[in-house]
Parts: sequence; structure tokens; C-alpha cells
Amino acid sequence: MGDIKIGSKVELLYWKDKRVYTFEVTDIYLEAYISDYKTVVRAKYYNEKYDLWVIDKFYSIDFVNYMKQAKNLIQQN
Repeated sequence: MGDIKIGSKVELLYWKDKRVYTFEVTDIYLEAYISDYKTVVRAKYYNEKYDLWVIDKFYSIDFVNYMKQAKNLIQQN
């Protein structure tokens, strides 16, 4: 998978509409919870249909899973 850092562009299966988009990572940070911390990745993609940028946040484990799912979909097509 390689290192993910701010500015990285990755293919993700977007959970809201189950389509693959090219996201750009805009921020990576730790979010505090009662028992521990979780790594959060904020990323954006350009939605041509609505002519706007969509920004969303993902927990790192979900982000990696969405990357894997996108890769699998792309390989199937």
C-alpha cells in the first residue's frame, strides 16, 4: 500500500454511494476516546456532478479497507 501522508492521492470505495473515487488526503490526526486514541484520516474528492469538493473523515482501519475494496473493484473491471 505504501505510506499514506497529507497530499497522497488514493482510490477509495466511498461508503455513501459504493463508487470508487480518487481522494486526496488533507489531514491525519489522533482523536481521543475514553479508553484510547484512534487515527483519523480526512480526505476529499471532487464531485463533478455537483461541482464541489466532498470532504469526509475516516478511521484509519476503515480508510485502508476502502482502499482495498477499491483496488479489488478496479481489478475486476
